Amino acid sequence: MKHDHNQLMALQRNDLGIGPTVSIDQYISFTQGRLQHTKGKEPSAMQVTSGTLFFDHYPKFAFIHNQVSLSAGETLVGKHAFESLLRTFFAFMVIMAFLHHKLSKKTARLKAKLSLSVALVLIIKMGLLSILFKML
Repeated sequence: MKHDHNQLMALQRNDLGIGPTVSIDQYISFTQGRLQHTKGKEPSAMQVTSGTLFFDHYPKFAFIHNQVSLSAGETLVGKHAFESLLRTFFAFMVIMAFLHHKLSKKTARLKAKLSLSVALVLIIKMGLLSILFKML
């Protein structure tokens, strides 16, 4: 069977960034779940029985929002939580790409000057990242 190269990855071809292609589905569970903030003391009518699944195709990022009911209001709360998390995730990815670019240049120069082993260069990178995250 020959593959048509025009159809290869056709569904993901335009997924060039975070957010433009998101799939959403809802589920119902017959087993009731507990809410996080009630410590198991909620009435059975307020237990989680459903939810909404969000999946962003580009970074292959999935988010599950558990719900008491499949009402539009609760689904919108999940949508806003997903969008907020996606913005945070996108900002983190941009920062990590920038740091990787900067650290790659610095460690390449350092490796050339000191002829360090690859393992030592990785240790230096991790040390620089941990210092950066402590400053944040």
